[in-house]
Amino acid sequence: MLYGALTTYMVLLQRLVPSGRAWLDGGFGTQKATEPHDVDVVLHPADWNALKALDERDRTDFLGLLTHQDIIVGSMDPPQWWERLQPFGGALDAFLCYPGQEAMWEQTWSSVKDSAGHIVPGAIKGFVEVSW
Repeated sequence: MLYGALTTYMVLLQRLVPSGRAWLDGGFGTQKATEPHDVDVVLHPADWNALKALDERDRTDFLGLLTHQDIIVGSMDPPQWWERLQPFGGALDAFLCYPGQEAMWEQTWSSVKDSAGHIVPGAIKGFVEVSW
């Protein structure tokens, strides 16, 4: 199911963003004792001007492909709050790498965590890069 969500995600992404790279990480690409619940993705668009030039509908579609955090919908009675909203029913956890953030994302994606979720100092791992 996760591979199918990722495949569909990449097709939708390519319709909106002409070229770029996606870094994949997390339990989807790492052997762990527990089954992964999502695919972690960070997007690196090749042409930021093309992304900025999206019309309103395509910009809305693009934003729907990203994870959103700390969402408050004030028009509901009472207002509702969600800690995290992920695309594809939670099958993906997708973020946008803005120019200048590459080193931060590389450090985050290459960090190794122990079974309690703590970063293991000095340990690094690889991650998958998909280009389109």
